[in-house]
Amino acid sequence: MQFRIIKARIHDRIRVLDFLRQNFYNEEPLNAAMNNESNNLSKADEEHTLELLQEDMSLLAVNDDEDLIGICLSGLVTNKEAETMEGLADTCSCERFSKLLHFLAYVEQQSNIWTKSGVTCGLSVQALAVTQAARGYGVGRALLETTRQLAKDEGYSLFRVDCSSYFSARLAEEIGMECVFSLPFSQYKDKDGCQVFKVKSPNNHMKIYIQKLV
Repeated sequence: MQFRIIKARIHDRIRVLDFLRQNFYNEEPLNAAMNNESNNLSKADEEHTLELLQEDMSLLAVNDDEDLIGICLSGLVTNKEAETMEGLADTCSCERFSKLLHFLAYVEQQSNIWTKSGVTCGLSVQALAVTQAARGYGVGRALLETTRQLAKDEGYSLFRVDCSSYFSARLAEEIGMECVFSLPFSQYKDKDGCQVFKVKSPNNHMKIYIQKLV
């Protein structure tokens, strides 16, 4: 399969949102665990996507017919990320998005990533997705590798990928990234001791991969 990687722009917003509905929210392990079968995007989802596109660090994969076959949405993260996400989670009107933010804030706190890396900010992949028909052709890997090079070109000192999916974690490993945190989903529980995200195997862990760029 022939494809090329291009920058995502603000005017791509509608087709990026449509792509997320069809190829991300129904398959990404955490969203799938919250029974988001309708693939509905909340206002919070849309606003977050728009914010990432405005950072001008996201990429699209298109085939020879200019059809969108993959996306990699990325944005700046800092050592204040946990506090930021907790604040957003407490004020978000979307229960699903709020639950996700609380979990990501917990992961951020537990990972101690900024002490481990010795930096205070970096570029983080927020969403990586490829259509069913385009899988197995190296699209996901190309998106990750091109994003990493873009991060390096733009002066970022750290490249980061948070993986709820076994398959995205495998891609991060294939391109030489280091796993610095791993949390079994079974260990994240609510105040009653119940597992919050009952994620389907082989997606058993939340992992953080990093790579120093300087």
